[in-house]
Amino acid sequence: MSNFSKITQFFLILFFFNFIFLNNSSSKEIKKQIVMHGGYTFETYEGQKNSAVYLSIFNNSSSDIVIKSVSTNVANISEFHKTYYKNNIVSMKKLDFLTLKSEDVLYLQPGNTHIMLMGLKKKLVDQESFELIFSLENEETIIATIKILNKSLNKKNINHHHSDF
Repeated sequence: MSNFSKITQFFLILFFFNFIFLNNSSSKEIKKQIVMHGGYTFETYEGQKNSAVYLSIFNNSSSDIVIKSVSTNVANISEFHKTYYKNNIVSMKKLDFLTLKSEDVLYLQPGNTHIMLMGLKKKLVDQESFELIFSLENEETIIATIKILNKSLNKKNINHHHSDF
């Protein structure tokens, strides 16, 4: 093998190593800079089909991040929803995705943006937890643990119901 071939081979190997290393580290860095915090929902009644999930999402990166979808093994459908109020009527609209601005926080909370779980596969029980899987635009996924709280802690439960679809 000539010196030229050895040098070419060396640089090709170096190029591919750097390409793979840099791509993996950059996506890992973005993934590390997205923090899911304080995820919760309330326990459900026997036969209840829907529930809402709330949490805070911190984007500590210098780039905007798009969350394409959310999924879980406790419900058939998981969607982003936003609550709207007009003329004393409350309605919800499905959001196709969530955008997290760089170095910002997105609060998913009652009466605003939240995650709807529809077609619950089981009763959600106080003190248990489950996972939500968030799919990002760059094909990465982030897993958040959601704590199930006692329904008596839900002070808005009297006036704020999500209808069964």
